Amino acid sequence: MPLAMDNIRLQPDIAASMEDCGDLASGNRSIHETRRLLTAFHRVDSFTGGFLPGEMVFLRGYPQFVHFLECLVLVRGVGQMERDSVLIDGGNGANPYLMSNLARRFRCDADELTKRVHLSRAFTVHQMGHLIEHDLQTLVDRTGAGTLVVSSFPQLHLDDRIGWDESRSLCMRALAKLRQLSPGRVIILTDPGGSPSYHHRRFVGMVEGASHRVINVRFLGRRKLRIWDSDGNTMDFCPVPPHQWTLDDFKEG
Repeated sequence: MPLAMDNIRLQPDIAASMEDCGDLASGNRSIHETRRLLTAFHRVDSFTGGFLPGEMVFLRGYPQFVHFLECLVLVRGVGQMERDSVLIDGGNGANPYLMSNLARRFRCDADELTKRVHLSRAFTVHQMGHLIEHDLQTLVDRTGAGTLVVSSFPQLHLDDRIGWDESRSLCMRALAKLRQLSPGRVIILTDPGGSPSYHHRRFVGMVEGASHRVINVRFLGRRKLRIWDSDGNTMDFCPVPPHQWTLDDFKEG
């Protein structure tokens, strides 16, 4: 049975959010360089330890959960880190309704959130390459964005209309630019999995080699997910079913 990710109950880290607000009000902006970005999905945060500004993370696997985490980190980047977020949507899967729903759950202004999550769609590998190599630096400088998500990065490079050498070159140049932009911000590249071809596996290997961390997600059936990382750590868990609450939800009130 597929998971209804937009209905999963989440518990925001209220104490951390209050701490952030106090530091920001006092003018201490260095918190952005040291504080980890948390999803507020407790089992995921306990496994990953959060996402640290300055690292590039490759998130791949079960599409529904990967897309859910994309939206979640974009919303948390605004709500927790108090900085704009950027999504380069290579999979044409951006879900503004889910992001608005998550904003309300975290007691954020949904209208304000939509102004602070900047979306650019890339329909071809050349469009993505131009966005990353030429436009992205200007955007992050103008907005001060602290969270950047590039969705379906390997898939968009599987373009039969261009040769392998050109596609590989575009991929390596984009990865180098993203690494250049990583200091001071969280960068997450995603791959919704599927049945990869030979060339897809080669692109995945390039992204893994350029990333600081790789996190994989697999759907095991009966609502169970397995997460494992590049260090060999593994965790199985079942997200809370739709319309149900956890003890943490009751604590929130």
